[in-house]
Amino acid sequence: MTRLESETCIIFNDAESTATITTPSPKTIRLLAKRGHGQGQPLASNSPYRRFTLPKRLVTIRGFSQKPHRTLSEEHKARLANSRRRRNPVPFSTEENSEKRD
Repeated sequence: MTRLESETCIIFNDAESTATITTPSPKTIRLLAKRGHGQGQPLASNSPYRRFTLPKRLVTIRGFSQKPHRTLSEEHKARLANSRRRRNPVPFSTEENSEKRD
């Protein structure tokens, strides 16, 4: 199975209070197991897919903000750059350090 064919499906509806997650992804399986949802039910004996059933309230969809991303003005970018420089000053190079010691 290629990575393109490896799909994670999250299914829920308005009538039920549970969601079903079906995935072959070891990373997703480990994450769900770590969060206390067990190891999932295998779909077939030789299938990499696992099915998890969990409360629908635990499933969130993120990244659908209605607000457009703001564009920073050049002045604001300069102020941010200055504040970053003050917090993380550039260290002296080794040549400058050796000159200062002499």
